Amino acid sequence: MRPLSQHGLQAFRLTVATGSISEAAKVLGRSQPAVSRLLQNLEAELGFPLFNRVKNRLVPTNTSLVFYDEVQRSFKQLDSLRSLAQDLAEGRAHALSVGTISSLSSYILPKIIGEYHRHNQNRRMTLLTQPSASIAQKVLLQELDIGLVASRELLPGLEVVRQYRLPAICITMPAHPLAARRMVTPEDLIDYPLVLPIISTVTGSQIDSAFQTRNLRPNVVAHCQLTQVVSLLVAQGMGVGIVDGWMASSHREVGGAILRFSPELLFDIALVVNSNARMTQRVSSFVDTVDKFYDEQAKMLECLLV
Repeated sequence: MRPLSQHGLQAFRLTVATGSISEAAKVLGRSQPAVSRLLQNLEAELGFPLFNRVKNRLVPTNTSLVFYDEVQRSFKQLDSLRSLAQDLAEGRAHALSVGTISSLSSYILPKIIGEYHRHNQNRRMTLLTQPSASIAQKVLLQELDIGLVASRELLPGLEVVRQYRLPAICITMPAHPLAARRMVTPEDLIDYPLVLPIISTVTGSQIDSAFQTRNLRPNVVAHCQLTQVVSLLVAQGMGVGIVDGWMASSHREVGGAILRFSPELLFDIALVVNSNARMTQRVSSFVDTVDKFYDEQAKMLECLLV
């Protein structure tokens, strides 16, 4: 079978989309008879009718609607190829695809992405937020270039290029009775309402264990999936929170108070790639950006907790 006419396929998809040959002709800049001939030739090539005429209107046949869906997909792929070719011609690399867990997506990742973009302005990016296990799986399947995941979700076939350890930090507001302290323990928090990460997260499960091992029952007024929401609710006066060091720094930036938490809890975040994938320059540059952010945040946190 000969390759189908691109002009005929374009005439077909525009006729379906606009509902008439005359409108399709306007878009194509052709005469109506010319578009009609393109459709007739395409029908001859395909071997089945594309339209029925009902009350002076062209109505796509059921068969042609199935064909139309495939034509649309093909043209989208062609558009994607054109975009890629233009990027390559202009010196832009492929889009960097990054996946992250939700607790880092709302505040932390935008800061990292912003810094990365300042040094890589010609590079496009795709960002995905999903549970840690899903991100790990997509990196393994090479649907993502790189992922920020909880270390407990590591899979065979993933390479850990970096591992970051984030301390648990207690957050509150300056007027709170605990704000003057340098350190708090689970026993210190038992009489106050708490806002904590949900227990299904790495952060939340470790915090819960810190209370459980001491046979303490905390007064949790809200469990949150996002640590940024923990910070926001604490700022609204709902209670005292416990978050990771990165979010604690952001809480301090908006006028909150931060305190060391004892016993020391460390949350491990892994930066992973597919072990069989080549380490491209764009991925390496992203790793460097996260490294820089981690070092800056660690120094800032140490100064704030003195």
